[in-house]
Amino acid sequence: MFNKRKSKKGKRSLGLLFAVAVILLLAVSIVGEQKSDDSVTNKDDTPSFNEEQSAEPSSATKELGHRYSTDEYAVYYNDKKIEGADPETFELISSEVWGYYDAIELAKDKYNVYINSKPWDEVDPESFEVLGRRYYKDKFNIYFEDKKIEEAEPESFTVPDSGRVHDANLIYVGADPVVKNTGEVEIMGYYGESDEGELYTL
Repeated sequence: MFNKRKSKKGKRSLGLLFAVAVILLLAVSIVGEQKSDDSVTNKDDTPSFNEEQSAEPSSATKELGHRYSTDEYAVYYNDKKIEGADPETFELISSEVWGYYDAIELAKDKYNVYINSKPWDEVDPESFEVLGRRYYKDKFNIYFEDKKIEEAEPESFTVPDSGRVHDANLIYVGADPVVKNTGEVEIMGYYGESDEGELYTL
């Protein structure tokens, strides 16, 4: 009697284990199908990294002249992005030759003045002006090329088309003050002579 009861209990236990195994297999199968469906959905709906990188810009590139260009997101110099430049306010100021052969382009936005692609940090962009003959000014200083002229007075600094570059106190050759401006300096070719007879090279 004892053996028969034990046998029946063993069969029932095996049956329960088999049922539990079947249920677990079905659950795993259902979860797997759901993950597969989600993966397919995400692949169809979300572009890959490569697809996003190769997308065309939302607006055409605008040429500003010389080597500058912009789109709605950035400013470029020789097709290389100028970090921090503002495309909405960026503009070309001038193109000049510094020294004997350095082709220089000046531009500005609301944040900076740029020499080619590099910010000219010393200069105030809002008040920056091109005076001509490689002279520039802002409300604080006068510059010859990228050199600040420490002695120069911005309020009275004058750059004529030809003749002496001067302010109220001094006459300048390049970035150098060469003689006091007494109003009686005579220009003689490559030389100048002050009212005191001092000769200097232009």
